[in-house]
This record gives sequence, structure tokens and C-alpha cells, in this order.
Amino acid sequence: MLNRSLIQILTHLLGLTLLLGLFSLIGCTLKIPVEQQVGQRTVARWQALITQNWQGAYSYLSPGYRGVHSLDLYKSRFGNAVHWENIELTKVSCEETLCNVVLNLTFTYTGHVGQMVPGQHKQIIKEKWIKEQDQWWYYIPK
Repeated sequence: MLNRSLIQILTHLLGLTLLLGLFSLIGCTLKIPVEQQVGQRTVARWQALITQNWQGAYSYLSPGYRGVHSLDLYKSRFGNAVHWENIELTKVSCEETLCNVVLNLTFTYTGHVGQMVPGQHKQIIKEKWIKEQDQWWYYIPK
């Protein structure tokens, strides 16, 4: 009687272990590739910039940057002569804790400073994203 109960318990434990292993395997296959994660975060940050959602864009900056620079200081980096219109992700390449991102930005310039002519323009943007605290953050160069 005791052996039979022990066999039933072991059988249930084995089944539970196999089931947990299957769920782990499924979880591994559903994991989003790092390049896709960073690409999504990059486009979301730019969508926030395009709509002038400064708080939203600020939330993608590294904790180190946000610890030193306030939201108001971040907002003061942007003037009103450039109006971003569209962003297109073209390339993401990642290493362990660093991703390099290339984007095509479409914008309208309304100012009259320097050599840039007012009107619609396109520009290639290169960004770096760093992994910190298990998350990817936009890195603002110094």
C-alpha cells in the first residue's frame, strides 16, 4: 500500500516536472529577440518625440541620465525650428549590453540659421542603446 502511494506521488511529480519543462521551453521560443525589443523601444521613443510627449520620451533615457538631468532640462534641449514628422527603423545590431540603431528621420525645418534651407528634409540618425537593470535605454552622448 505504501509503495503504491509512493509510486503515485512520484508519477505526479514526474508529470508536473515535465509540464514545467514544457512551459519553460515554450517561454524560450516566445522570447522576443533583443534587436526587436530595442527596435520597438527606439520607435516608441521617437513617436513620443514626434508628438512632443516629453515625459514619454524621457522615460526611455537611462536611469543614470535621469538621475542627473531633470525632465525640464531634457525638454529645454529642443527648440521649435524643427518639426519631426516620421521615423523609420532601418537597422539594429546588438552586442551583450550595447545596441547600435540606424533610423531615417523625416522633418521640416522652419528656421533660418546656418546653411539649412527651410522645408522638408531627411536625415540618417545613429543611436546607441545600453542595457542597464535588465532593460534597454537610449544613451545620450556627452
